[in-house]
Amino acid sequence: MTPLPLVAHMQSFARRTNTRTEADIHMGIAAFLTIAPLGLSESHVVRLEEQTQDGTRRRIDIGYGRLVIEVKRSLTSPAVVVAAEKQLGDYMATLRERDGHDYAGVLTDGVLWILYTQAPDGPVQLDTHAVDVDGDQEAPERLRLWLETILLTGDKIKPTPHLIEERLGTASPRFKLDRARLGEIYSAQASSPDVELKRHLWARLLRTALGTNFGDDPDLFIDHTLLVLEAEIIAHLVVGIDPSSLTAREIVAGDTFRLAGIFNVVESDFFDWPAETDEGIDFVHSLVRELAQFDWDEVSHDVLKVLYEAVIDKRVRKNLGEYYTPDWLAKRMIDEVITDPLNQKVMDPACGSGTFLFHAIRRFLVAADESGVENREALNRLQDRVFGMDIHPVSAVLARVTYLLAIGRERLADRETLTIPVYLGDSMQWGRVADTLASGNIAIEVDSPDLATVNSESHAALWDSGEKLTFPIDSIDNPGHFDRLINDLAEIAQKYTDSAAEVPSIAAVLDTHGIADARQRDTLTETFAILCSLNARERDHIWGYFVRNQIRPLWFSSPERRVDVLIGNPPWVAYRFMTASMQAQYKALAITRNQWHGGQLTPTQDLVSLFIARTVEQFLQPDGTFAFVSPLAVLSRMQFEGFRKGRWAQELSDGVDNVSQNVNVQFHTSWDLKGVRPNIFPAHAAVLFGRRSHQASALPAETINLSGRVNALIESEGSTEALSQTTGFVSPYGKRALQGPTVVPHFMFFAKELPPTAIGRPHGTTEVVSARSTQEKVPWKSLPSHSGPIEKTFVKKVHSGSTIVAFRALDPSIAIFPVDGNTLLTESQMASYPLLRQRWDALAQVWDANKGKSKLSLMERLNYQQTFQKQLPVPTHRVVYTTSGTRLVAAVLDDPATLINNRLYWIATDSRAEAGYLVTILNSEPFATKVGRLQGLGLYGPRDFHTLPWRLNIPMFDDGDNAHRALSALHEEAQVVACDINLDGAESTRARKLVRDALASSGLQARIDAAVVEAIPSLS
Repeated sequence: MTPLPLVAHMQSFARRTNTRTEADIHMGIAAFLTIAPLGLSESHVVRLEEQTQDGTRRRIDIGYGRLVIEVKRSLTSPAVVVAAEKQLGDYMATLRERDGHDYAGVLTDGVLWILYTQAPDGPVQLDTHAVDVDGDQEAPERLRLWLETILLTGDKIKPTPHLIEERLGTASPRFKLDRARLGEIYSAQASSPDVELKRHLWARLLRTALGTNFGDDPDLFIDHTLLVLEAEIIAHLVVGIDPSSLTAREIVAGDTFRLAGIFNVVESDFFDWPAETDEGIDFVHSLVRELAQFDWDEVSHDVLKVLYEAVIDKRVRKNLGEYYTPDWLAKRMIDEVITDPLNQKVMDPACGSGTFLFHAIRRFLVAADESGVENREALNRLQDRVFGMDIHPVSAVLARVTYLLAIGRERLADRETLTIPVYLGDSMQWGRVADTLASGNIAIEVDSPDLATVNSESHAALWDSGEKLTFPIDSIDNPGHFDRLINDLAEIAQKYTDSAAEVPSIAAVLDTHGIADARQRDTLTETFAILCSLNARERDHIWGYFVRNQIRPLWFSSPERRVDVLIGNPPWVAYRFMTASMQAQYKALAITRNQWHGGQLTPTQDLVSLFIARTVEQFLQPDGTFAFVSPLAVLSRMQFEGFRKGRWAQELSDGVDNVSQNVNVQFHTSWDLKGVRPNIFPAHAAVLFGRRSHQASALPAETINLSGRVNALIESEGSTEALSQTTGFVSPYGKRALQGPTVVPHFMFFAKELPPTAIGRPHGTTEVVSARSTQEKVPWKSLPSHSGPIEKTFVKKVHSGSTIVAFRALDPSIAIFPVDGNTLLTESQMASYPLLRQRWDALAQVWDANKGKSKLSLMERLNYQQTFQKQLPVPTHRVVYTTSGTRLVAAVLDDPATLINNRLYWIATDSRAEAGYLVTILNSEPFATKVGRLQGLGLYGPRDFHTLPWRLNIPMFDDGDNAHRALSALHEEAQVVACDINLDGAESTRARKLVRDALASSGLQARIDAAVVEAIPSLS
């Protein structure tokens, strides 16, 4: 409960009354700041009217530290707010000029509180907080928390997920201040060569990790920088280092860690650029004060994952497909596969923020304690037992700090040299040629495209240009020694700033690191000269970091260094979201690993299965085990058929010494997670278990189903029915089923007819306006509707999935299509119809201006792959059925003037009797049960049907078969029942239920189901 004195003080300033004065509000707020548990004393709060000390008589109403509060009697008038903002901005600018620090500002009348930051053009509003002292009992506490987050005061708090979100998340006032300040710092530095290089390399890695989902957005680079800076400061705090005693450069470079013999935790990377300017240095130290609010002594969860989800906006994470594994699932998987934690080498090749690493480390350390292993020896072994790798530059940083968190401060007090074995690396090794290690050297290219546009596995590396940083293979034998060699070379190179000067000798460094071979010394000397040249061009600061990490996957792929357990949550990137060059390389790798299916399955193929196969191939010992999270679709969908067989590659070069190898696995089991609540990911997930073996063993159909709430999961036996390309269609109707055309953009074709004006319209014409849909996408949904006259002959009735219910059709939509009789007109043929041609030309211009990367004309889009033309001429008898949903519905269409779109499939039949036979089967319960087992699952239930019905044994209609004729007759009865229901105004879901209920109550549905089983026993 809020203390009564606090309530009383708030009432003195948080009610807008006619009698209160600005002085009353000043005094009330000053008292509140002093009495509220904000960690302030009277001496901390500048009570009233502090002079700005700029030679004027201006006075700041209330201030604390770097916060300025300007008080007004009322902020209900916009004019008063504008004037007060200018006044507050002047104060903030004066103070920054006076002492060189950035100030935050708050404008308030006691009821409304507005937070500002200072930008070059004046104050920028960041956040607001409204106080309702009479209607909200918690109003004093809410204001206290809001102010505490800005002031960075109060007692230390435990870093729980809730408090991290509250204090550091995107909705917090502190985040808004930090983000605005860092954005301003970036704007001032964006054009420097060093920052440009770091952003370029950052973007290159993320395009490889995320495909077309990633856009090179400066705002995301700034967000990632903020996140990494916070993580690096947390790394200091968690081990007891006080970062407030360090310079900003020492913090971001991790100097204290290196001096203490802890390597590869914090180091100069893509995100250290703020430490290069006075404004950035000040910003880094403000983050230190901010994060020092938390007590980091005890951390029992993957706190960096929570921080990532707090700082990176949810919509951005969704667009990038970034979803981290929950702790409970990671721990459950770890417990399942790590059976000998002290001896098994474990690696997460897509480690994200380090969730799996955290629990693997904790499991190892518990086992070490139980076995009586001394702490110093335990940490020595740990560095050679639990490894992580990720191509995402932010993830690699977060995972390193998570590794440190998992060890804990107390254990670090008794240790030898410690290297955190988490690396920024390409686990896929997209560009590794077959003899990479056999050549004796490894080269890192200075500049390159993200992925070469090739269709061969043996192609130039991911980073490719004329300049190569080359290293002898022998020099990377010990990763710790190699890291220190690179650090030493990079440190010396950073002192070389004049390209005309002589490159310094590194003979002493090579001697120190025991490199005696003349060839190796020459190679490293040449590489060092390139580093010096890069530094002279202001492009060196990142290369030491970049090289050490990019070489690590090659180290792990050497047979003697492969691991016993691979575990993690691989990237889920559908083929359609890969860049064109990434698609080419994906196809090349997938073909040689029996995972390319092509054809209609091409867009749905996914990186996840190839990633698992590729990492098993490179990093897993023979008989080593694996456990990976995957989409649920991997268990049953056709695009993963080759993966499920477990026979991934035969006679494939091992990439080390050109020895051929087979890559086979024996799948053990799988966990089906679709029943877990709440949903874990944006698509249903599974977990796959297996081991690398000489003989392949396919993924079993049997699964272990996990269901229920996370804290009370229930295990049960289950099974899945996998689809196969080899079995194909069982029914002869499979090859006759065609999908309707995709009619987009919606507003260009679908329309509403306008009523005639008082003076009418010319004969044979009408007036239409675009019919809009909530499903329209950017940019189309933001474009204005199109209206105008059109010849009536081009106004067509169109059915879609939402206008079909069982055994009948609802009222169709209308659309404007250039169809005359049975002909889809060409643009030249439209010249005979002036209104149509005028409309088409106008819409084609809008299409061309907004179609983005598409190379199709508007006509080519409408008739893509001839799907529109194929329905012309319209058959006399058509069966139509819905493409997706929980329950398939079908009907007969006899109207030759009606067209359909892509939300329906259609089959032309030879007679109405044949059409009725098919529709009765498709609307039956036995059919629904069988086809439901074949459907993929979305978060909200079954998804697509498409051609799945024809994988069931539905025979060709035989007019001489009594059972077939009986189904046709039942169709006529069902159509009467369905058409007798008044469905006016009912939306499709409601209409379908009304029809189902009517069929059931009449007993007709039961008769249909019995007749279907009699005609087709396999559906029983």
